[in-house]
Amino acid sequence: SGRRVLVVDADFRRPGLGQAFGVDANQSGFGDLLAGTAEMSKVATRITDTIDFISAGSSDSRVFERLSTSAVDSFLAQATAAYD
Repeated sequence: SGRRVLVVDADFRRPGLGQAFGVDANQSGFGDLLAGTAEMSKVATRITDTIDFISAGSSDSRVFERLSTSAVDSFLAQATAAYD
């Protein structure tokens, strides 16, 4: 349908979507975004013309407690502006 879609692996304990998309599960990703050590434009991997993927992030950045911070709200606002 031409809509831009962002898929995010937010399973910090057992990330697996990266494997499904053929992306290294330990590359910088969602955990790194929440930690403030990466930007969305740097961690989003283009899967198709309309689908981008963000892995769970490097193993050191996947801290479960970060999922309940204001950084998630900031990420969602940024993602909502960039994707359908």
